[in-house]
Amino acid sequence: MTLKICYNNSCPTSTFKSTQVLGVTGIYVCKACISTCYECIGLANNCTSCYADQNREKVGTSCVPMAGFYEASVDVAAPCDSNCLTCSGSATKCTTCDPSMYLSATNVCVTCSSTYVGCLKCTSVKCTLCESNYELDPNGVSCKPCSSYSAYCLTCSNSKCLSCDTTAGYIPNADGSTCITCATFDPKCVSCTSSGCMGCVTTEGYFLNSA
Repeated sequence: MTLKICYNNSCPTSTFKSTQVLGVTGIYVCKACISTCYECIGLANNCTSCYADQNREKVGTSCVPMAGFYEASVDVAAPCDSNCLTCSGSATKCTTCDPSMYLSATNVCVTCSSTYVGCLKCTSVKCTLCESNYELDPNGVSCKPCSSYSAYCLTCSNSKCLSCDTTAGYIPNADGSTCITCATFDPKCVSCTSSGCMGCVTTEGYFLNSA
């Protein structure tokens, strides 16, 4: 085996300055870094930088798999399954999941919406964020559809309908319990707020009674 030597501190990349060549001032033996270290200092496993093509990053003095990759007993870290944010041991053994999924007892990422209808973010035991046309149920576990207030309710929160299908002429009523049309106040009312009529069918001779 050819002995690698360096003069002063100039060892080649992926090697480090080791012991001084006996009796020779300024000449040292260069030893190889471990295969996952691009550069190291003092010790073979004291990494100072990592290989760009091994899917690794430096943590402390080691080059470890980046998020989304795992240690596969080879220099190049292998990719996790697309459902896993991070994994360990195999591509399908997830350790963390996307916020739209939760980690099951068998280390599989399960979509929130498949367990809780209308759910965007969740844990293994409850939904924490619902889609815009749902709200968290008072039980604090699942999502309740806004349509439970009215077929025309589009968004809701805190047990109230917040917006209705205006293209169909609906608005929330005063307490947010349902959606109403202006005709709720009067058959000839054409514009209104949740508290009352604001305008009538003037072409038919109707006007707003201010009394």
